[in-house]
Formats: sequence, C-alpha cells, structure tokens
Amino acid sequence: MTQNLKAQKCLSQYLEKNVELILQGTILGHLPSGKNQYGISKKILYKQAPIIGYEKDFLPQAQVLKNKYKIPQPLEDMVVAVYAKIYFRDYRRDVDLILFCDLLQKSLILKNDRMIRVKFIDGIHVDKVNPRIEFELYDLHE
Repeated sequence: MTQNLKAQKCLSQYLEKNVELILQGTILGHLPSGKNQYGISKKILYKQAPIIGYEKDFLPQAQVLKNKYKIPQPLEDMVVAVYAKIYFRDYRRDVDLILFCDLLQKSLILKNDRMIRVKFIDGIHVDKVNPRIEFELYDLHE
C-alpha cells in the first residue's frame, strides 16, 4: 500500500468520513523544535538561528510544491489534516509540528495554520544524512 493510500485510509477510518488529498511533499532539512527556539530581548520575541535557517530552507521548497499542485492563493475555508513522517538526525528531539504548521502559513500554502485540526505523526525516524519531513495535507470536508 502506498504512503498516500495508507494515510488516507487511516484518516478516513479515524474520522469516519472521506478525506481528499490536497498536497503531498517532502521538505529537506532538520526540523527544529518550535518550543524552545525563541528568545526575548527588551520585551520583543525573536527567532533564534535554527528557526531562521530552517525557514530559509523551507520557503523555496514550499514554493516548488505550491507550483506543482497549482496552489496560486493560500488555501482557506477548509478544515485540514496533516499526516507526517519526521526524519531527525537523532532521537534527542521533542516532536512537534508547531514550526512546520507556522511555515505552511508563512509560505502561503494555508491562509491560517489554525485550519489544521488533525495532526498525525507516523513515528519518528532517524536519518543522520538526510533529515526531512514527508507530509500530506488532506481536506476533511467539514
């Protein structure tokens, strides 16, 4: 069973409804945790280096996916699920999709990351050479 069908079947069973694939892709690079990568200076919140670097890598890759799936405007007026496989450099990371979801909004794939109501993480894997996140976005038709 392909990754796409496996995710679609899993989501359909869990949600007891049909879901529709919107976008499928891979973003290369080590996904930093969104929790501890912000600093405060003089009451101003700022991003630390790992987030800035990941953002610079993420945005051009997201643009390629937008073009491939013909998404000219940010998606809106839908409820979205994310199915993700995360490949870290090592197991010493907390798993969260906070930064990933924020960047889906910043890259103008989604109008607002609050549209994401369901997040499935299909395990944590280690790939020291090629860290990445393989993901699929689904419309939940709500």
